[in-house]
Amino acid sequence: MLAMRTLILLLLANGVVFGQGGPSGPGPVPFQFRVVSTDPSGTCSNASLPYFSTQAGTGGPFFGCGNGTIAKIGQGGTVTAITGTGPITATGTTSVTIACPTCVTWTNYAVTIANGGSGAITMTTPSTSFTAARADAGQTFTGSQTFSSQILGQGGFNDATGQTAISGTNYSSAGYIAQGSYYNGSAGANDVWTIKNVLSTGTNPTSTLTFSHSGSSGTSTVSLPGLTIAGGAQIITGSTATDSASLGAELTTSGGTTSTGWTGTFPTFTNGASNTSPLTYTISGIGSGQLYQLVFTLSSVTGGTVDVSIGGTDLGNYGSNGTTTIGPKTVSSAALIVTPTSSFAGTFTISVKRITAIPSYYLTLTDSTGAVSLQVGQYLASLNNSSVGRNALLNNTTGNQNSAQGVSALQNNTTGVQNSAQGVAALLSNTTGSLNSAQGVSALQNNTTGSQNSAQGVAALLNNTTGNQNSAQGVSALLSNTTGSLNSAQGVSALQNNTTGVQNSAQGVAALQSNTTGSLNSAQGVSALQNNTTGAQNSAQGAAALQSNTTGSLNSAQGYQAGYGTSATNANTTGSNNTFVGSYSAPGSSTQQTYMTVIGSSATASCNSCVQLGRAQDITYSAGYASSGTKFTISGCSAGTTVGGATAGSFSSGTTGTCTVTVTMDGATGLTAPNGWSCWASDTTTTADTILMTASTTTTATFSGTTVSGDVIKFGCVGY
Repeated sequence: MLAMRTLILLLLANGVVFGQGGPSGPGPVPFQFRVVSTDPSGTCSNASLPYFSTQAGTGGPFFGCGNGTIAKIGQGGTVTAITGTGPITATGTTSVTIACPTCVTWTNYAVTIANGGSGAITMTTPSTSFTAARADAGQTFTGSQTFSSQILGQGGFNDATGQTAISGTNYSSAGYIAQGSYYNGSAGANDVWTIKNVLSTGTNPTSTLTFSHSGSSGTSTVSLPGLTIAGGAQIITGSTATDSASLGAELTTSGGTTSTGWTGTFPTFTNGASNTSPLTYTISGIGSGQLYQLVFTLSSVTGGTVDVSIGGTDLGNYGSNGTTTIGPKTVSSAALIVTPTSSFAGTFTISVKRITAIPSYYLTLTDSTGAVSLQVGQYLASLNNSSVGRNALLNNTTGNQNSAQGVSALQNNTTGVQNSAQGVAALLSNTTGSLNSAQGVSALQNNTTGSQNSAQGVAALLNNTTGNQNSAQGVSALLSNTTGSLNSAQGVSALQNNTTGVQNSAQGVAALQSNTTGSLNSAQGVSALQNNTTGAQNSAQGAAALQSNTTGSLNSAQGYQAGYGTSATNANTTGSNNTFVGSYSAPGSSTQQTYMTVIGSSATASCNSCVQLGRAQDITYSAGYASSGTKFTISGCSAGTTVGGATAGSFSSGTTGTCTVTVTMDGATGLTAPNGWSCWASDTTTTADTILMTASTTTTATFSGTTVSGDVIKFGCVGY
């Protein structure tokens, strides 16, 4: 192996291509080459002489040895500056011939040459057979070879290896070397950047463009237009095109106004009190589904309000001095309409501009087919917005402190603030609504101006548009809610069909699932109040409690299937003001009752304005002894008409004189007391007569006294 010298070359140019063709532009153009050389053999022999060519096809950037002439360095140009030690020693030189085996020492050598236009720098390869090695790649070539040269100028670099890959062998590029000199505290030292195309092994290998650095221990930075990479951190600079959605031309001009009682011309109008005629302006080209930004100012307001709408979208009432910026989405081609109340007096100034979506994101990723798969937004720092996902926060103008992660999350938000959307289409339609939180695919998807809503779960609060302060956690929770407010739903399908009902609370799968417009209901438990539609002020705690209630109101049910029973046959549906406490506590028949209180597991009753404590076979306590259950039976005294319940009521005497009767509690069913019955009785017709209890069993009580036939005897019994 022949002795080699190490060469590092830096060519700098402006508008000139080096090679056979000469300069590409008129006039002298300075350029420079630097050669840093050592002679590891120390012999400076013919075999270690360097040569170099910038001419394409005759050598390329390597050094070698051989017998020949290295001719005409600086052909057609004039040397204007020299640093270091090398073959050209004086400025003004136009050409230098270096003949082998002359020994030439190259030390930190740089020559600047102004090309005069008659040719480029050429260092000619020896014509005889030679052995050469590329200084940076360590590749060895024998015999006559052709190499691509390193060219700098309008065409850029071309640093081909000069070798054709064969099976199993790929050739990486030699690399571009940019060298500077820095002071390390004690002496000058080299600082070097190297750029290479590195190929892996095998067929169709991976190709990596590498940047490597050696030298200064200070921060290493790669800087390109709009991109800075320093110390491992990446800074990508955005532009006005990515800062926010853009605004079109002003759409309110001097023409197109319809008004009565208003004075002025666009953009400023004044209205006096008592005039309720709307101020109307037709926007050219307006149609459904368009986004506009309105900026309007009220000043000199002495009273009243104005209602503002555009394209069929009502923006609400305004009556305070100040400026409002709002970005609605139209639903029709209706004009801009400002309608004052009868007491409004003040000045209204308006600006309307069409919103155009952000034209590009500052970072876009595509899949293998070229389709956009991910976009990352960059917005004005003062807005504090962030987005990750295709079309996320696409139309935002002045909305701030919004966070959107997912395809189309917060896509139509314009001026809404402090919204958080995570999931495909989460808060998709929101324009001016604020303080909303949506986590889940399509959560709060159709919300437009509703605020302070919270939705967690696929399709939670999906159709909410203007409803406020709703909370939905669970798949399809509050799915159909549109304008209802102050509702709380936790559980799959909880309050799923609620549309305009307000102040409902549902916790449990399918709780209040069918409720549409009913309000002030509370349901806790799977399927609690599941079929309620318009019933209001109901309270159900327990799985399937009041499950079949539809329009009944002011009912309360606590316990498993309370108010429902063992089947839907006798369940409360339209009954109101009823109370059911205990599992399976329910009506005793399909007849719907009111003001009925049923307490106890499996207890039932079928009466209005009554109380049932326990099952029919249990002891029943009734307010004023107005017992429910089967009416008592009576024997003796030729007793007539009976009225009452199981343990209390009245009968008519059929005897004048001594009357003895036996009352069987709860009629034929028989109501059994633990030990017996304590009773009272009185003759309410002949009050001087006395009727007393004389005996009892666990199911009967016996009364005896003097009566007149036809007298009405009232009694009541309590089991003990």
